[in-house]
Amino acid sequence: MLINEYWKKGNFNNADLILSYRCVIAVVFLLHCVMTNGQAYYTHRNYHLPVYLMTERMGMQNNIEGAFYERESKSVAEKHILTFYQNMLEGSDKGLKLSSMGQKTLSELHDLFIDDVLNEYVKPVTVH
Repeated sequence: MLINEYWKKGNFNNADLILSYRCVIAVVFLLHCVMTNGQAYYTHRNYHLPVYLMTERMGMQNNIEGAFYERESKSVAEKHILTFYQNMLEGSDKGLKLSSMGQKTLSELHDLFIDDVLNEYVKPVTVH
């Protein structure tokens, strides 16, 4: 995996690595949704949630990273986040894809959000 070699050889701080993993995971998830659904949508309980890179990155930052930062010191949280994000991806002869853990994690996040919308805990935003 070329990107893995880049991450290993680069002189990055943890914040830069976390940002880059978050961006890569968002792209891989969007592509996974397109390959699964034919469009950039995540579907749960007959509700189709559009998948946008920015909202994926924000969702991961708020829900995944936020949970680690709430429980740990910054340096410990960053190490846990990096390990968590690394475990969400796996390489294949065709490139990066979500690991089963990555698929499960993002599915749970999206399912919970859709459930909140359907139960009217969160009001959907109309885009014009």
